[in-house]
This record gives sequence, C-alpha cells and structure tokens, in this order.
Amino acid sequence: SAMDIADSICHKEEFERSLYRYLISEGVLSEDRVRIKDKDWIDVTRFSYERFTDFMVVKRLIEKLYKKESGEFDIEVLKERYLKDEYAAWRHKGIVESLFVQLPEATGKELFELLPECSSYESVVDAFIESFIWRNPEYLNDKTTDYINKYIMCYKESRNNFINSLLLISS
Repeated sequence: SAMDIADSICHKEEFERSLYRYLISEGVLSEDRVRIKDKDWIDVTRFSYERFTDFMVVKRLIEKLYKKESGEFDIEVLKERYLKDEYAAWRHKGIVESLFVQLPEATGKELFELLPECSSYESVVDAFIESFIWRNPEYLNDKTTDYINKYIMCYKESRNNFINSLLLISS
C-alpha cells in the first residue's frame, strides 16, 4: 500500500508524524474509495497531481495495448473507456491530453489517426491544444499540421487558445 511505501522511506511510530500523513496533508496524495465491479468498494491512494496520474495511466495503457513488433494498437479499449462519445472524452480529458503527448512518441501515430471519428470532439480539440506545450517537436508531422488546420485554426476560440500555447512555448 502507499502507506507501507511511505513508511519504508521514512518510518515514524506515530501516524500523525508519518511521511504518508504529511503527503496526504500537503495534498500530494489523496485517499479515496472506488467501486469495483458492481457493488464492492476499495480504499485507494492517488497522486493528487492529476497530470502525473494521467501520464502514468496512459503510459501503462500504451504498454498494454501497443504491440511494438507488429505496430498494432488495440484502439477498442481507448474508444470504449475514454472516447466512446463526446461526454466520455470530456470526462477523461486529462487522459486524452496525455494520449496526445505519449502516443506519437511510442507508436509514431497521433490519436486522431487511430480514432479519426473523435477528431472533432470539442474536448479532444481542447486536449490537443493543452497537450501541445508538453509535446516533443520531433513527433510533429504533416498529419499534425493537417489536424491543426482542419480542427483548430478555422475556429476563433480554438485558434486563440492554440496561439496562446505557442506563445507559452516560445517564451
């Protein structure tokens, strides 16, 4: 458990003085209950830093779903869990943003190449824009440019948000 890991790093006899308690009180970790299956609940500890958690979830997803040898990616899991519809994409916007950062580096493909039917979802466009500041420029290509031109530059709000991201990168 997270408590055991923290305790192995810095053991304190009293819970109130423990590293685990400190990480909880400072907001680095948070305790929660999640439902598994239909009825059962379990206690979990999460990183509060949402982007870090999303990054780690996506890293694990790519490890499970991408077959390097064949270059195949099981997109059905992504579609069913995270991009089933506009609402699912909105609910999992952090995961989608992290997919935009990590997929090109791991697979050489953009998310919109793997799931073109999701390309125009507003939350997917927003996640792409938000991801841009974290992306490795080596993995930008003509398909990336085409996506930007088709789904971002022709709309005032997304164009302004994208330009703001570019200004952030350049400063």
